[in-house]
Amino acid sequence: MTIGFEVLVAILAIAFLFTLFRIAIHDRLPYEGALAVKCPETQSAASVQVDQREARRSTLRGIKKLRLKTCSRWPERADCDQECLVQIEPTPAILDRIFDRWYADKNCVRCDCPLDENDWRWGRVAVVDANSKFIELRHMDLTALPGSLQGCKPVCWKCHEAERAQRPVRAVFFKGDRTPRAMNKFVFRD
Repeated sequence: MTIGFEVLVAILAIAFLFTLFRIAIHDRLPYEGALAVKCPETQSAASVQVDQREARRSTLRGIKKLRLKTCSRWPERADCDQECLVQIEPTPAILDRIFDRWYADKNCVRCDCPLDENDWRWGRVAVVDANSKFIELRHMDLTALPGSLQGCKPVCWKCHEAERAQRPVRAVFFKGDRTPRAMNKFVFRD
């Protein structure tokens, strides 16, 4: 009787976890139906559908990878790089493809050194825009890539770090403290 009860509890627990897992996957992939995007190649409107099956399969593998199922620009542009997916969700795989192509065969605007993939991998992207303003990846509108890179020039990782080191740093006295405080507010008594 005890073994049967434990097996029943285990089966119910697995079924419950499986149901939660399926709900979580379904909620994390809101790509139902046709979605309107702007084609990065032609700069015109297009209607696309995301391949739900591939999105779920890649999510289960731990790497979220989107792929188009249909596009209103197909079949004449069926061999495109599907960069419009960044407008739906900027996944690391899509960003890697965009930055790989954009950084290819370029030199740093500051030190004129040739760039390699370590200069833009792992979120190390930094560019100088047309107004000579330094911009990091975290300040870019990822859904507007690669259009937001037009007119920008790449910066290597060494120059990126040098630029960050020159910026003023806000005084923080305790880990997690977000409010700057002046040193004279703290009085130490014997």
